[in-house]
Amino acid sequence: RSSRAPSLSPSQAPDSQRPSPKKAKTTGPGADSDSDDSVSVEKDPPPRKSPVGRRRSTSARGSVFAKQQQTRKAPGSILQDLNLRHNCLGSYGAILFAKVLSTNINLVRVNLAWNGIGGTGAEALAKALKDSQIQELDLRDNFLGGTPSFGSTLEGALSGHPNNHLRVLHLGGNGFTEATIGLFAKAIRGLLVLQTLNLNNNPAICCNRHGEH
Repeated sequence: RSSRAPSLSPSQAPDSQRPSPKKAKTTGPGADSDSDDSVSVEKDPPPRKSPVGRRRSTSARGSVFAKQQQTRKAPGSILQDLNLRHNCLGSYGAILFAKVLSTNINLVRVNLAWNGIGGTGAEALAKALKDSQIQELDLRDNFLGGTPSFGSTLEGALSGHPNNHLRVLHLGGNGFTEATIGLFAKAIRGLLVLQTLNLNNNPAICCNRHGEH
């Protein structure tokens, strides 16, 4: 007669003989391919920005751009000192630049010396001084005194509209004669706040009839 060992249910078996429960294997970006008992967690994708948020961002950038455009289109500029000495502007260049003198409200000092300005260019600059707000103008070594047009035009421009801004004016080396300096002398009465006038190196007005200084 053979004897059989009594069969035990899984709950009655010792711990060493109990079958281990199968662990669930998960797959995903964080899963470990070499281990069956690792558990990976798939992260949720980052939240997308709403269209409303994007529209607001674009609107903010557009607002900044609009302000920049308004700044560029504003009259005048922040430029205060401009030196164009010895640039061969000539009378035509002076005519174009005269518009800057009459419209720019922030320029304080302008140097146009040694530019061969005379005739029509001198007239244009004289007319521009009527509305100009610059405080110092350097016109040395041009040809403003070689023709009566500069003094007479300046007198006519300032007769009913005097200048209240120009304080320093350099006119040395412009070939003034007794006649042309006389016309200019009448015109400077319209430069109400002029404090410094430089007329050096104009031989015709620096010597008397006997050639004495």
